[in-house]
Amino acid sequence: MAWRFRSFDSGLIVVWSVPLGNYDDLGQSVADTPALTPATLPDGPGKTEAITACSNCQALATVTSMRLSKDAWTDVVNIMASRGMQVTDANKALIIN
Repeated sequence: MAWRFRSFDSGLIVVWSVPLGNYDDLGQSVADTPALTPATLPDGPGKTEAITACSNCQALATVTSMRLSKDAWTDVVNIMASRGMQVTDANKALIIN
């Protein structure tokens, strides 16, 4: 573990710890990583609805990287709807299934 310090003109001192290790890959930016596209989702019922409902707030890469059970997806979709996701009950069912 290594400790890093930074002081500011205001007198504030910030201290944080950094685990020792190989950080060569940290130079890679998100722009270097290929973005997922709607084509990454399998064709079928719910694809268009998922893209429309989820991509307003989430990157498609975030959505497609989650490997959840049907019950877990039901919870996620219901939570997102409670937070303002615009989706009908019929489209919720398509997205979950």
